[in-house]
Amino acid sequence: MSVQVSTTEASGRLGVLSIHLDGERCRIGCTYCYLGNRPKPSLGIGKPATLDPKMLAEAVATLPAREVAVAISEPVHGVPDALKAVVRAANARGLPVAVTTTVAVAEKERGLFGDVDRVNLSIDPAKGPVSVRPLIKLAQDLTTSRREVAFIVTLSNLAFANELAGGLLASMLAGTAPARIQLNGIKPPPDWCNKAYLLGFYGKIQHLIDEHLDRRLYMDCYVHARIFGLGPCPARPDISPANEFRACVYQGPADFTFTTAADLAAKTADYVAPAVCPWGEIV
Repeated sequence: MSVQVSTTEASGRLGVLSIHLDGERCRIGCTYCYLGNRPKPSLGIGKPATLDPKMLAEAVATLPAREVAVAISEPVHGVPDALKAVVRAANARGLPVAVTTTVAVAEKERGLFGDVDRVNLSIDPAKGPVSVRPLIKLAQDLTTSRREVAFIVTLSNLAFANELAGGLLASMLAGTAPARIQLNGIKPPPDWCNKAYLLGFYGKIQHLIDEHLDRRLYMDCYVHARIFGLGPCPARPDISPANEFRACVYQGPADFTFTTAADLAAKTADYVAPAVCPWGEIV
């Protein structure tokens, strides 16, 4: 298949290579989850699809990415071996590794993060009460001289988005932890999260943008590239169970499946970031 294209930097053409290790549905089951809404591949009744650790290590060792991001759903489904294989291969190349997971997993499974460079905590009301003090304490506990912590904060509903703009986001940024906060919108966007609302939201947090943008505060890729025009699509392709590849982590259907790391490398040899956002245009 031919992937729609735009320009992405020659070095690390795959950008941030996203890897989803889980072949089972996350316990939380957010209705707006782009992963949960994907077709679920399976190898048979009662046998969820998986990714082979050896194949993952070979892919990470050879593919032209600038960072590796591994998503781990809740609860953890037998991912440590695959995660260790990814981290070893990335470390050997000097590629940073981020693990994105929930607060509950981060609290219970701290051994997963030993050699990763960043822990991304996925935060929104669907995953539990958003209380700043415990979140900052967890970020401080997980931060080491090598590893930083980021909050991936989803504007999951209008009330929560308004709460963020009304002071909650400022409270999260008041100290030195977390190292960064990424603001994410739902994909595809609900009716309330239109361009007018987003422009108004960012207007309300202008003082935070002035102080922290692209230092500790980061925008949704769509807002950054498509609304504000602050650069091209940053490129975030995805590999997931059943050896599926997607040109963008947020799209539903897979572009293709692959059999080996060499097959994946061959099929992505001409990859560049999608010219058209796969989750639609905000109006």
